[in-house]
Amino acid sequence: MKIVIGKKKHYWKKGDLHTSQGVIKEEDILKNSFVKSHIGGSFLVIEASFEDIISKFKRGPAIMVLKDISYIIAKCGLGCSSKVVEAGSGCGVMTSYLGRICKVVSYENNLKHFRIASENIKNLGSIYPSVKKNVKLVEKDVSEISEKDLDMIFLDLNNPWENLDIYFSCLKKSGFLVCYLPNITQVKKVIDSVNEESNLKFYLDEVCEVNKRDWIVDSKRVRPENISLVHTGFLVFLRKI
Repeated sequence: MKIVIGKKKHYWKKGDLHTSQGVIKEEDILKNSFVKSHIGGSFLVIEASFEDIISKFKRGPAIMVLKDISYIIAKCGLGCSSKVVEAGSGCGVMTSYLGRICKVVSYENNLKHFRIASENIKNLGSIYPSVKKNVKLVEKDVSEISEKDLDMIFLDLNNPWENLDIYFSCLKKSGFLVCYLPNITQVKKVIDSVNEESNLKFYLDEVCEVNKRDWIVDSKRVRPENISLVHTGFLVFLRKI
């Protein structure tokens, strides 16, 4: 897939590209970085990035965004030898980024979401074989988790405070239990539940949110964008002691 950028961004796979600025020939897109349409429109042609391809995923539930995904991966120190379990899969965005770098088993008990994620991962795997190799989707509730000695369990669930004992038993020592939650009341519920379970030795490493602000930089303006992506969710990082 290539990205053809004029006044708008276009995603291109094959054939002539029809835009509001004219038609661009397939042979020009394949051969050149700068192209003209049949009416003189100017375009830049670049290869689609991993992020670009994921942005075209079929959507279902709300998705994780890069600012949160990247912080989780960096904070937990995930790499090619890491073993991860995720729940739920959603439409497979977080799953895909995890699968690009490590082994991940993703649990999803909603059949509609499971089918969307499966289709997206299959299509992505045809371009990035490592994702196909590293990702395993399981149509079950994460309470049925069977994996052990995990480096991280990531929970994008409404009720991550349930089954804490199960998650604890599946993590390796010092492994991360990460919860992604939209409401601070849910964060409090997670922490209270951990404190109430005297047999669970979790260390509360961090509670945070990650904010991102884009800037406009051109010949006339150097200022922040009018609209910024601020709160998307809270992140709770727990570590098994």
